[in-house]
Amino acid sequence: MKHNGNFTVRDGILQSENTRTIGEVRQIIKNTWDLVKPRVPKRHMTTRRDGYEPAQRGSREVVIRTEPVCWGIPMDEFMFGRWFSNFLDLGFMPWDDNVTNLNTYIPVARNTIHDAFLTGSRCDWLIGLDSDVLPPPRFIDMLLGTGKKFVSGWYKQKGKGMHPVVYDWLGDVSPGSDGKRYKIREEPGKGLEQVSAVGLGCFAMHREVAEKLGRSPYRMPFEGTDHTGEDLKLCDKLNELGIGVWVNWDIACAHTGLGVY
Repeated sequence: MKHNGNFTVRDGILQSENTRTIGEVRQIIKNTWDLVKPRVPKRHMTTRRDGYEPAQRGSREVVIRTEPVCWGIPMDEFMFGRWFSNFLDLGFMPWDDNVTNLNTYIPVARNTIHDAFLTGSRCDWLIGLDSDVLPPPRFIDMLLGTGKKFVSGWYKQKGKGMHPVVYDWLGDVSPGSDGKRYKIREEPGKGLEQVSAVGLGCFAMHREVAEKLGRSPYRMPFEGTDHTGEDLKLCDKLNELGIGVWVNWDIACAHTGLGVY
């Protein structure tokens, strides 16, 4: 993109005086890609994950996503090699924003990312991806293609019953209980389904939803007698606002840690 060399400072950010809208940038990207696509070869990949898996050879077509998104990745103190290897194939674009954090509890990290998206990004979509969740390569297109303002992929529990981290509502709880108001799904479903709650390891949230939720919508778990986690509490708010929670069962993610499920 060309600019006239004149810049101004707005809200502490250096900007070109002819800053384009997201829609204009998207169209420029698309037009440029149409010109260069015939000359871009497929990428040939060779990976050896560990001593227990054979080398894998294959090829992937280079795909350009013209919708800028803001990646929100709450990081742990360490990174799984499998997660990073998978992340390299997820199609991070040069025009995407990204927000992450270091050395903090997950509810605080989620709030930090959410607030940074509201105030520091011009993208329409926040893509939430936990640093132990491995989605398929085209998961962003699959999420945004549903047309829902909040939609999630799915993954299994680590250990335990290895059920999908997708929940059905059980109703309000009586005083003094542990606050668990949901029942976890026994088996995965099919297609696009509205559910009561999901784990927030892989989701797309539109800016309109983020603005309705307001700043720092995640609350710390285990407050008082309520042991409901921060992901389920956010789903409570989404349902109360009439936005709803949707899961795309076609986006099956691995959940890495002690093993990959």
